Amino acid sequence: MQPKKIDTRLLEQALTLLEAANRTPSAENLEALQQWSNKSTAHARAVDAASDLVAHAHKYKPKKRGPMRRWVLSAQLFFIRLLESHSRPIVVLNTVIIASLFSVFLFVLHLQKPPDRIAQKPTISTNILSDNFTTAGEQKTITLTDGTIIWMDWRTRVNLEFTGNKRSIDLLEGSVVFKVAKDVSRPFVVTSGHLSTTVTGTEFSVDARNMKNIEVSVLEGSVVVSDENQVINLTDAQGVKASNSELGAVYRTDPQEIARWRDGVIVFRGTPLSQALKELEHYLPYKVETTYMLNDPVISGTFFIEKSEDAFTTLLEGQNVQLKLIPPNTISIHPALPN
Repeated sequence: MQPKKIDTRLLEQALTLLEAANRTPSAENLEALQQWSNKSTAHARAVDAASDLVAHAHKYKPKKRGPMRRWVLSAQLFFIRLLESHSRPIVVLNTVIIASLFSVFLFVLHLQKPPDRIAQKPTISTNILSDNFTTAGEQKTITLTDGTIIWMDWRTRVNLEFTGNKRSIDLLEGSVVFKVAKDVSRPFVVTSGHLSTTVTGTEFSVDARNMKNIEVSVLEGSVVVSDENQVINLTDAQGVKASNSELGAVYRTDPQEIARWRDGVIVFRGTPLSQALKELEHYLPYKVETTYMLNDPVISGTFFIEKSEDAFTTLLEGQNVQLKLIPPNTISIHPALPN
């Protein structure tokens, strides 16, 4: 069976639309790309081929980002035009292979040059493998082309692969809430460490701020949580934790309290003080060491995330403790010395 041929004019248009959607993932750009892809089978093949080219550009990009990915795309497109002008209509498979090899050659040359401008923050892509992250003091909301909404908390990093055949997220660190659009033919899979969560359409959260204690909670619908040895089904207001690479027992949750960080607050309800301090640590500019605390009273309260340092001070009021600074950025909590 002969590989499908492609019109290079359509490929050029697809690359332009794909780059626009990748650079600025607005509803207008994503909708324009989707509508263009649906015009005909040839248009859809052009988008697939363009996605392959962009995927190669991402694969061979340097750690210090800059104009490299655009060099790769431009070089690939130039090389495709060169082939077209000297031979019969091009074949997608052969052309992508040749253009990608040429991109690798350019990448090797690029490594020998210092970056010519400051690396830009990565943006989300809806048709290729891409990464996205938030820093301290930053939350982000992403809407994918199928209507899925992703909320990212502070200090969160994810890899996204969202194509015509696949919807998957690799949660590397942090906390995320997903409201997944229903699509039985493309299950939505979230992987974090050894844990995998699969849904077809629901709202749930995955907290991987501590990779040794990952928590999955369902706000609405149902999910399937699995590791190497066990599979658990969760429904509304249920959660499970994976500690030391093992899934624990299913427990009840309060959907109203799950992921309140989306509202800019952190809520404690009958929480041991040491646990509350570790949860608050995620929003502090320093780490908190609670190993030496002798008393661990239960506390309750609602605090604004943007005033996390005030919350830290409030939680320790009247606790008869002293703080020690451990360079470079850890505060250790110890019992106060007798007078």
